[in-house]
Order: sequence, then C-alpha cells, then structure tokens
Amino acid sequence: MEHPNQITDSIYWLGTGIRTGGAVFNPYLLVSGNEAVLFDPGPVSESQAVAENIAKICPLENVTHCIVHNTSPSACASLSVLQSRGMSAKIYAHQRGQGQMLAYGLSGEIHYITE
Repeated sequence: MEHPNQITDSIYWLGTGIRTGGAVFNPYLLVSGNEAVLFDPGPVSESQAVAENIAKICPLENVTHCIVHNTSPSACASLSVLQSRGMSAKIYAHQRGQGQMLAYGLSGEIHYITE
C-alpha cells in the first residue's frame, strides 16, 4: 500500500496488506486535532511502512498515545523502531503482557491496565 486507508474523517488503517507469515497486520491511527492515538503498530517488518503512513497524516511526534491490545511481537514489536524515529507516545497495555513489553527495550513509561 502506498498510502494510509482513511476509514472515517479521523480513523486510518496504516497496514500494508502484505501477508507476513500468513498474517496481515492491522495498525490503526485515530486523529483528533494535533494529537493521534496509534493502535497495535505491528511487527518490526512493518515499522517503516507504518511510520511512513503516519507521516502522511501527521508528524510522528503528534502520536501521543499507543494502545496495545496484543503484546506479541507481531502486534507491537515495532514500537521500539517508532520510538527511535521520534515517537514518544504514552503506551498502554494489559498487565498480563508486561513481560513481553519489557523485552522490547522501550523507552518511557508503559501504563499497564489490570481490567
């Protein structure tokens, strides 16, 4: 995919549609004014495409929050790459995935949800 797919006025699908290991990844971006929320940014193999798609919508620095529904590498390992490119979003994940999240070498605080 050469560009993000706009779902509504404020929601974008950032994926590439390329199957990696039999799976298609579904990162989304919700934009509100000068801020954006990233959902499940995907694996490292998709990080460049996701970063480029975000940049077509807003600066990476405008991503203020990241919601991680699934802490597996295929759903969120690209976070460390996105951080190295300038994203400093607050990250939210379920507490059950704390061990995996720590393994990604992320900077900044990760907010763990217990319910």
